[in-house]
Amino acid sequence: MEREKNKPAQEFIEKQEEEFKDPVLYRERIEQLKKYIASHVEERLDLNEISSRFYMNRYYLSHYFKKETGFSLTQYVANQKIIAAKALLKEGHSVTDVALALSYNSDSHFISVFKKMTGITPKKYAQSKESKKE
Repeated sequence: MEREKNKPAQEFIEKQEEEFKDPVLYRERIEQLKKYIASHVEERLDLNEISSRFYMNRYYLSHYFKKETGFSLTQYVANQKIIAAKALLKEGHSVTDVALALSYNSDSHFISVFKKMTGITPKKYAQSKESKKE
């Protein structure tokens, strides 16, 4: 009798485990993560915050995200922030405004990340976009 009472619970657990192993669901979760990052790019995004929001172990999330995308979560977030920064700089926003808008700790941190990822400073990037407009 005890076993029959637990049967629905056991079936539910088995179904959840089976769904958890499904690679399609993993990819959907990664797509959800990407959308979340894109829509919250102006916020401070770190692994702990994202993993808790998605109810995932941070080590597992980090490993699986890299496996699926080829980028660490930190690299992906930084890349999305640089894409947003480029758009803001093209619109004529100052380096300080962009750094603040994208939740960087300081202008200098933003400048160093931008230069590391693009090869030029944000100011030079903005100036090159200005000259192309004219």
